[in-house]
Amino acid sequence: MWDRDLKTGLIYEKGFMGDHEVIADADTLKAQENYIFFKNNVPQPFDKPFPMREIDLEASLLGRVRKPQIVETTDYSCLNLLQRPTLMWIKPIEIGFQTDKVTDPEWPFLNRLASICAEAEIYPCTNEECEKNRKTLEGIVQHCEWKGFREWLIRAVSCQMSFDEVSRYGQTFFHLTSAVAACHRLVYQYKTKAVGFGGEFIGKEGRVDSIGDIFAVLDMIYWAMVVESHTMHMSTVLEMRWSPEFVPIKVLAAAVEKAASSASQLGICPSRLWNLTLVTERREADLPALVGLAACRPQELRHENHEDCLAGYCRLTSVDSTKVQQLHKCEGRTVPEIANRCSSAKLFFDPTRLNDSMARQGGTVWSIQPPFEILPSGKPYVAISHVWSDGTGIGLGKVGEVNSCLFKYFTTLIGSIDHGCEGIWWDTISIPTELEARRKAIDEMHNNYRDAQYTLVHDEYLVNFAWAEDGSPCIALVLSAWLTRGWTALEFIMSGNVKVIFKEAGEGSKPIVKDMDKDILARDPSSCSRAHWIASQVLRRLRKPITNVSELLSVLKPRTTSWQRDKMIIAALLAGVEGVSYKEKEADITRAILDKLYKIEFPSLLHGLDTVTETGAWSWCPPLLYDMPAVAASDLFGAGSELHSDYHTCVIGRDGVIAGCYRFAPLTKEDVQKNRIYPTSSHPKIAMKVKAALQNWRSCMLMRDDPEDRGPCLLVKALGEIQDDELEGRPMAIKYVGCVLELAEGASGTPNRTYHICSFKMGLADDMPEVDASDMIERPSWVPERFKSMDWLPNKVWIGNHPHSGQFLVARPCDKGVGHTALYTLKMSDDPVTRTLSFGLNQEPLLVVSSEGEVSTKFNTASITLQRVNTKHAWPPMSIPWAGRAVIHSKEADDKWNRELSKDLFELAHETRTYIYAALEAEVLLPSKGRPYQGLWVCSRPSLIRYHPHQRCEVILLNHTEGPQISGVNITGYKENPRGDISFKFSFSRPNHDTGPALVHAEIRAFDFYV
Repeated sequence: MWDRDLKTGLIYEKGFMGDHEVIADADTLKAQENYIFFKNNVPQPFDKPFPMREIDLEASLLGRVRKPQIVETTDYSCLNLLQRPTLMWIKPIEIGFQTDKVTDPEWPFLNRLASICAEAEIYPCTNEECEKNRKTLEGIVQHCEWKGFREWLIRAVSCQMSFDEVSRYGQTFFHLTSAVAACHRLVYQYKTKAVGFGGEFIGKEGRVDSIGDIFAVLDMIYWAMVVESHTMHMSTVLEMRWSPEFVPIKVLAAAVEKAASSASQLGICPSRLWNLTLVTERREADLPALVGLAACRPQELRHENHEDCLAGYCRLTSVDSTKVQQLHKCEGRTVPEIANRCSSAKLFFDPTRLNDSMARQGGTVWSIQPPFEILPSGKPYVAISHVWSDGTGIGLGKVGEVNSCLFKYFTTLIGSIDHGCEGIWWDTISIPTELEARRKAIDEMHNNYRDAQYTLVHDEYLVNFAWAEDGSPCIALVLSAWLTRGWTALEFIMSGNVKVIFKEAGEGSKPIVKDMDKDILARDPSSCSRAHWIASQVLRRLRKPITNVSELLSVLKPRTTSWQRDKMIIAALLAGVEGVSYKEKEADITRAILDKLYKIEFPSLLHGLDTVTETGAWSWCPPLLYDMPAVAASDLFGAGSELHSDYHTCVIGRDGVIAGCYRFAPLTKEDVQKNRIYPTSSHPKIAMKVKAALQNWRSCMLMRDDPEDRGPCLLVKALGEIQDDELEGRPMAIKYVGCVLELAEGASGTPNRTYHICSFKMGLADDMPEVDASDMIERPSWVPERFKSMDWLPNKVWIGNHPHSGQFLVARPCDKGVGHTALYTLKMSDDPVTRTLSFGLNQEPLLVVSSEGEVSTKFNTASITLQRVNTKHAWPPMSIPWAGRAVIHSKEADDKWNRELSKDLFELAHETRTYIYAALEAEVLLPSKGRPYQGLWVCSRPSLIRYHPHQRCEVILLNHTEGPQISGVNITGYKENPRGDISFKFSFSRPNHDTGPALVHAEIRAFDFYV
């Protein structure tokens, strides 16, 4: 991992996990301790195949209790607190549960899931605490057609919740959590194989049936894991984000389409709804739950006058709030005569007094009781956070004037909440008019919310929403105009204590004030609906200290402001950039924010736009902050998320260099030839940059966070290893090219590519030359010598599969370097006058292979790559005796350190084609007493001199069978008599004495002469 020196601003390398002292949170430390214990104290897995479970949607999946039972402790009567004979779930959580080993991949997904549930043996339980938990969960877990699975999952979680902290160290607790994790692993395995599934299942008597809400089943699995992470601080799926890609696209699309259609019927603004997906962990996969709860309050959650809004555009965001009439809280809202009388008796808060106060280094807080004065610093006050388009701003009125009913409305609420507050800070009356004082007040405006006793939120959408205890007010809050505005988001984030105005339930419209933390936000996912928890987490993320650029983007990208530059100022204020001014260029503000926060998640680099510079420092960075994609944090790790965040985070140096640790895969020649890589941007400059880079494909790599991801990735260039004695390894230097998409190779959608995790730096000096990416990835310098050794190559005879001609090479150790091998061709000649045949190795080798597999040629006219061949990709497999065998083409990286790499096969990949070479076995090369003619021979063909003068001599393998017949197989050849064909056959009578080579030579020449 990487970090930055706070003094110099330069990047340095630190060990994984860092120092334990930096983890201050007690829950985080406990999560770490639990995981370490869990990892180091697990038995061997049980991988016996499970029988297929036929599904009855109404039938229970819970097991039948067997007696006698071995109970770990007497503290509970929970029937699931058992020491089971085989804890088949434990070990696989650490290494990856192989669901294909225990459930047949040919079964429908739901039957495989049912088998896992049945084999987990989760029992019914009557324990008082477990039953209390179950009843709570019954009221919040969504319903689905498969009642048996819902019952099983609720029971597994409810019994887990009854375990005390000490018991959670036991194997029985891990059995329950691992059973849930096994359900997740099943879904995960479908994802890794890019195989879809639906709601089909095999029911009683083998009948095929289906359910329509398969998405609900998957959502419940995710809910259970979130509860384990947050409620019990146990994460069984470390370093795995449940992204939308986890769910088959057919299933996800159907659920999201249904949710979007329902939201449209409810009158919810599509822009506000889809903006939520930018800040929820599972993005669009969280929409069905949110809309499901919204449907319970259809009238109050409806957005009026949003009929023309689109997913990417809200019509009301462009409303000029300065042209809106100021709001009345009296009967003047509906009676024009009363409104006129109220407007004629407005209160006036003289802005010149604010100007004078700012000049004296004073404040801008007004007293809430007449005579209205500017309070001295230190007096308790309330800050008002509101939406100007509701009419709570200045609007068409005079600066400093407000409707008396509106001011009284706020002061009355303030008095009912806290009698100790003496003042109010409300930007409608608290911003000076003098230019310099106004600029200073705006620059420090966020501090007024930070220092307030509390912030009071007013939004007409929320004011007219009746309070309820079902979590719907939290949904209303995330769908409100207040949360979609940039300035109000800043006010919310800066506020320590937030209270929101709703409408009291029942008849009338009496306002009621609710506390954000105590009343609105859900405290635990085990005691609230999924929608309530999702909305609560969205609001919590907004209030968390912003530690990296991606978090800042997730907070602000969905927000709108009247002026685009305001969003840059808000971002700078949230990042803690000091002295930011409206006069500064947006690019300079972007650079200042990146320098201040200096950490960023990988997906934010996938911007697909032009960069600040072409090479060197900042060559990966777009001109503007909001050009970068936003990234939402994961819910799965709960309190232990700190342990994993740094591992997936890039660090930015003050010099414009960025470093991190992600996964890389070198490109192949086929990627370019078959146009598998193409830019995400249609801009001609970006597209040309990517195309130009692909011309030298050998130096190109794809860079991903998740190798199984099918979405955009980075195309980068390899610039070699960074030589620095202070670094533990040898990180790669890479150059940013652009954001690209990768076309899949097979029908399954799975790319034939292997990714390797590597540490890197990007944005270094632009004078570094490009290098072969495969050298960096597949043969890194830190690989032990025993893996890099090419000692299997020399002292062998190799034959190549060149079309028609074939190739014959002799491999010998080479004095050009330790471990080097020279590959020689054979020089053959036949004097037609003397009929003298001569042959020998050419003086200069055709190829030289280094100890690390580097290939150099005599002329260096083309780039050649040597690749090992993996025998496990042969068919039939090598374990089955077979006369003929095919080798399935695969990359060497598939099994870099696997012992199945052949020592008798390799490939030479040229620019235009690839040849396979095989080593001839000693059994067919060496003659013996019983097989005197066996071996390699040079054959002269004088009958062909006229037609093929350059092909008179060929290398022939005499294949000596058990009988008297010998076949001459072409090792080299020509079009009419290609390599691999049998050139001739002859028979002989076995002599009583050894036959000398000269006699054999004569027999073959005579035979050939008369053919």
